[in-house]
Amino acid sequence: MGALAFLDGALAWGLVAAAVPFVVHLISKRRARRVPFAALELLLKSQRRTARSIRLRQLLLLLVRTLLIAALALALARPVLRAEQAEGQRAAPLVVVVALDVSASMQTRLDGRTHLERARAMALARVRAEADDVRVGVVACDRAPRDVSPPSFDRAAAIAAIEGERGGHGFADLVACTAHAAALARAVEGDGERRVVVLSDLAAHGVGGSASAAEAAGVTIEWARVIDEEPPPNHALLDVQVRRTSGRSGEALQVAISAERWLGPAVDVPADLLVGGRRAARLALPLSPGRAIERSFHHATGGDAPESAPAGGARIAVSLEHDAFELDDQVELPFELPPPLKVIVVDGAPQALPFQDEVFYLETALRGANGGPSGLALEVVGPDQVRASTFAGARVVVLANVARLDDAAAAALIEHTRAGGGVLVSVGDQTDVEWANRALGELLYAPLRGSKGQALLDDASVADVLTLTRFRTEHPVLRGLAQGEELPGLGRVRTHTFMLMEPGSTPAGDVLVRFSNGAPALVERDVGDGRALLLLTSIDRDWSDLAIRPGFLPLVRQIALYLGGALDDGTTRLVHVGERAMLRVPRGVDELVVRAPSGRETTVRADGAATLTFADTDEVGIYTVLARTEGGEPRVLGAERFTALLDARESDPTPADADALARATPTGARSHASGGRDDDLQLWPFLFLAAAALVLVEGGLVRRSA
Repeated sequence: MGALAFLDGALAWGLVAAAVPFVVHLISKRRARRVPFAALELLLKSQRRTARSIRLRQLLLLLVRTLLIAALALALARPVLRAEQAEGQRAAPLVVVVALDVSASMQTRLDGRTHLERARAMALARVRAEADDVRVGVVACDRAPRDVSPPSFDRAAAIAAIEGERGGHGFADLVACTAHAAALARAVEGDGERRVVVLSDLAAHGVGGSASAAEAAGVTIEWARVIDEEPPPNHALLDVQVRRTSGRSGEALQVAISAERWLGPAVDVPADLLVGGRRAARLALPLSPGRAIERSFHHATGGDAPESAPAGGARIAVSLEHDAFELDDQVELPFELPPPLKVIVVDGAPQALPFQDEVFYLETALRGANGGPSGLALEVVGPDQVRASTFAGARVVVLANVARLDDAAAAALIEHTRAGGGVLVSVGDQTDVEWANRALGELLYAPLRGSKGQALLDDASVADVLTLTRFRTEHPVLRGLAQGEELPGLGRVRTHTFMLMEPGSTPAGDVLVRFSNGAPALVERDVGDGRALLLLTSIDRDWSDLAIRPGFLPLVRQIALYLGGALDDGTTRLVHVGERAMLRVPRGVDELVVRAPSGRETTVRADGAATLTFADTDEVGIYTVLARTEGGEPRVLGAERFTALLDARESDPTPADADALARATPTGARSHASGGRDDDLQLWPFLFLAAAALVLVEGGLVRRSA
């Protein structure tokens, strides 16, 4: 025969209220002092004949009211009649291992309590109910299963372990966790049944995927759902991307979002864009189960960055109307609108007609389309105007077909680059090769030899043009322009003259692009803390038609941002909880300090590496990255801040069915479900029906007594 259990046993104390009608009845039966009155004697004699029937109705009314209150109290405690257990489950087991789901979805809150709080209460009740000769262990089902209390007779240790679990933000694979708990139970020596109690919301995402291949003969798996009712609907932000745009009206932010809903009816959910902690825009998202939608906010910034947050740096957030699972309703992003990047262009061949000027196309590209803002502050000067002080405050310097500079200015340019600046050198018919090799040798990939024009040997009047090829598409300058291995906007560039480099020289950098004859076309060299790029053809139309090709504008903008160290500014850096984040290490930095959303700090030694991977991304929110040098104060690296998003699987509350639980059960193990489902008989609905019937009976008795 099955056993009687209560899903909310604490509410069974409401049965005490069943004594209230009895107490009221006793009070009403208190007799008053008798005073003889002759005129009423005749009336009392007639009433005695009906007293017996009145007393019976009063007793029935007392009984009905007592049963009514008892039925309501029992119904609120939600009694169930447990299905009869198999023969092997009746005796006390050898060991019980509680597998407690602490994944993100367990933060769902219903009626003021989270799923995890319910799971902890059920786990504590189970541990305390086991006999003293039963070993009890606890496993936390987190990103990876964690043994928080090994199987032992120490009840206090198991209880402390359960009470200490506060849950996380990661995805938990219940199949792997159950197999781990079963292996832990099987490791206990002795004869007797081994049980694993899995306390979870039993969402389908936790038991999906491939079936368990673990061997667990002799183990009984009890799948215990922590909620008895159907899970609540949930909506979530799946992705948020922020891009900086520009136009005639100035700088603006485009915030693209993706959202989805699970379970429940279709609804319109408000979505807010928060800038500097204040709502800047609102959208209504028409969400329906099973369909993700994409929308965009557009917010004009007026050229100003969002307000700074205390943790260092500006922040933008997108927030949905909160539901039972709030962890996926808001995404906060690090974002900065950097100040304009100062670029000095030295025009080596100025012309009276603008379109014939050496830097006409370059200047047009860098100033921005239609004259709008580009994030670059451009200044064009002639070679005779360049002094050693000209480069002060500049991040990028472009030498466009410059014959020569003053020696002091050339030395200042070298120092500018060593200190972290960027230089782009393009050649042309004005380039003095001897001076460039002598004064700018530290910036060059290899010594220059001279220009070469392509011409067929048998007919000098027919030009033989070169194209661009062998792009290093993984390089930051080209990565954003590439489609696979190709760059569509640059693939048809035609070049008839280019600059040769001395053969046999030892290159001091990397080749980013080559001409179709194999000669380098765009090369890079590191100089101290800075970088130098060399374009081995002209940047105007004299030697090449690069300047009028579709890829010219994005290419020179990428080059300017890259040389200025601002290529990644204004872009969204996202990982999901549990994923690794790539962090760049500035030169001279000894270690990075990564500050999690909770304030926890982790120090990572650089040891001379240019990049580091950070794996401890177990919280949802913004991670701040600080650089620290020996003996110096840490400084925030704004471009390295990143956001950890919730794993989208945790947002889907769809419950697992019986087949999914069967597949998740380790091989050879027996399993059954508990928690008010499957073969359990729910008694509380019948108690509510009985209470309704008793109300009707009570009303009839009162009417008869009136």
